[in-house]
Amino acid sequence: MKNLISPEYQAQIEKYHNKRPWGGAVRGKGQMFHKYMLMSGAKSLLDYGCGRSDLKKELNWTYGNYPYILNEYEPGIPELAGDPPISDAVISCDVLEHVEPDKIDNVIKHIHDKCNMWTYHKICLRAATGAFPGTEQNLHLTIKPGFWWLQKFEPYFDFLETNINEGFCSFLALKKWNFLI
Repeated sequence: MKNLISPEYQAQIEKYHNKRPWGGAVRGKGQMFHKYMLMSGAKSLLDYGCGRSDLKKELNWTYGNYPYILNEYEPGIPELAGDPPISDAVISCDVLEHVEPDKIDNVIKHIHDKCNMWTYHKICLRAATGAFPGTEQNLHLTIKPGFWWLQKFEPYFDFLETNINEGFCSFLALKKWNFLI
């Protein structure tokens, strides 16, 4: 796990998390992810960019004990910033647009390497309504069209479902087993 985030940006998002933890875009999606996990027979799920653990809270509240392991990765929270375990499924909601533009390819490769079966992502395609405190830097660092994101993921995943509208790109995809990647 290297070159996913610059030390400067990691310090910036750690500071931001201490003042106003972000996250929440995954709220209300627990039932969908739970269904995907059961239907696919996946035994582990990685919430990539988990923020304040909203998916974990929702699954715990709704299902209590569920038959898979939920792993979390969040570079803005030191105890969740370590290299996450490989999981059968990897999801993110409102995460990838926060990645530094020069790190996107590394992050997508990292997601591929951490995924055994399938992945789901929802990516915002426009600027955030806020900026980092004391700066004019928008919270969304990589604002690109939906097809740009699909092209970035296409070498690693086969799409089962895609949705692009003026605000978001989302997709469900199976991992490609191309060992030349």
